Amino acid sequence: MYKADKSYSSIELNKEDIIELEDILTDKFATGNTRKVFTVNTKNREFTPLSLYGFLNDKVPDNIENITLSFREMDTDYSQVKYVRVSIGKYVFLSIEGKDEVWVNGMAQLLDAFFKKKKSLVLKMSNLIPILAGGLIGFSAGNGFFALKQGNTTSAIILGILLIIGFIMANPFYVRKVFPPVRLNLTPVPKRNWNLIWAATGAIGTIIGLCVAIISLWK
Repeated sequence: MYKADKSYSSIELNKEDIIELEDILTDKFATGNTRKVFTVNTKNREFTPLSLYGFLNDKVPDNIENITLSFREMDTDYSQVKYVRVSIGKYVFLSIEGKDEVWVNGMAQLLDAFFKKKKSLVLKMSNLIPILAGGLIGFSAGNGFFALKQGNTTSAIILGILLIIGFIMANPFYVRKVFPPVRLNLTPVPKRNWNLIWAATGAIGTIIGLCVAIISLWK
């Protein structure tokens, strides 16, 4: 049995993407000998709908934590021919098994292309936040000490604010709350999440503005 496993992050999926994924998998498995299992987990419940299309077009429950699509094709002697499991939660985990190496590799490439198209630029850029936070903390702490030594209270206060922002940015809990590795948008929303874009732009603009203010005060 040949196998292929992979995980993905910085992924943003909406309802149409999940349905498209179901269609892709359905197309690659024989209809008669295939067992399909869909599992949707919330904090308090587990759903096992017959079809994700019907489930997601009905009233979608709040706080979905995980969606799993499992396809298993059996031979006439009940031995497993091929198997695919896609788990979408905090990360996307992909597991493929099959007797045919060509099929396994082809399915891995097909799903890899699918998930690469779902990469979010904003979520990818959020991976740079810890680096920016470290630089901001170092800059603020060093220059804040120098500002206090020079008696420049205004600059010291601004640098103190930047230092606090740096520590907040360095906290993975807050970062992943705003920029999760996988974002599920199961209600009708625009493809591009403008709220995240404007939030990130505003935060960067604020930091740049404070830095410019410090430089102008020191001149």
